[in-house]
Amino acid sequence: MGSEMCIRDRLNGVSFDAQDQLSDEGGLALLRDTLINEPLLQVYIVSHLAGEQSLEELQARSQTRAQAIVDALVAMQIDASRLNAQGVGPLAPACRQAPCAQRIEVVAQR
Repeated sequence: MGSEMCIRDRLNGVSFDAQDQLSDEGGLALLRDTLINEPLLQVYIVSHLAGEQSLEELQARSQTRAQAIVDALVAMQIDASRLNAQGVGPLAPACRQAPCAQRIEVVAQR
């Protein structure tokens, strides 16, 4: 990411604990800076999560993770109206193996 943020970018440097709470938010600084430097930019925070649970459980867990990212950004003074949390569970696979199967993407809203 950076001031030339792509339409979609993977958010690195964040991790979650067993209860899907944000346990490492070190990777949010770059996103926060991008949002500060691009005041008209609105984004979807999209959480992907694969596993052995039902589709509904994986979607709910991924929604919780996406919302945790939004909440952390709001705590960093980013306006919540610019952020939209979406949990898609396993519906948009990029690969079958972790960590790719459990990722957060930032997608610019058009």
